[in-house]
Amino acid sequence: MKRKKTATKPIRAPEELVAAYAKEAAPLERRGHRGPEQLPAGAEIMKLDTAGKVLAVVACYAEIEAQASRSFGTRIMLGLLATTLLRSKLPLTEGQLRIMTEHASRSRGPAWGPCDWDWALVKTLARLPGAPNRQFKDAIQALTERRGTGYAIDRKIAAECKKLLDRR
Repeated sequence: MKRKKTATKPIRAPEELVAAYAKEAAPLERRGHRGPEQLPAGAEIMKLDTAGKVLAVVACYAEIEAQASRSFGTRIMLGLLATTLLRSKLPLTEGQLRIMTEHASRSRGPAWGPCDWDWALVKTLARLPGAPNRQFKDAIQALTERRGTGYAIDRKIAAECKKLLDRR
């Protein structure tokens, strides 16, 4: 009796899924009302285990920075993915959070509302025990300076960052 060959999808790394998500998100132009799961790569990311989601959220911040000269809609959709993943309170290390903060401080044009990747990151940083090291503080300071104080949410982020910088 012959066995049937079953087609299996190759397992993609979280970083590859985030890059695929960015490509799929481009035509949506900020229509993310159904969450990241509305895109095939987003659905795959949300099904990853915790370790995969950690790698995906770090890759998401790198991709947000890389998308600086491209579509604002893509950055919005990546922000939606990042905030959704950070809401699940992933076990991120201080090193991963520092890398994410550095990418966020170099990214362009933050989004507001449910896709605000800066605010989601700052809320996550606030849960860190202890004081950040010097390199981490530099990244937080750069994030504060890039964000400015023009809007209420910017001032809120600046205040939270100041609390983080004042920790001892």
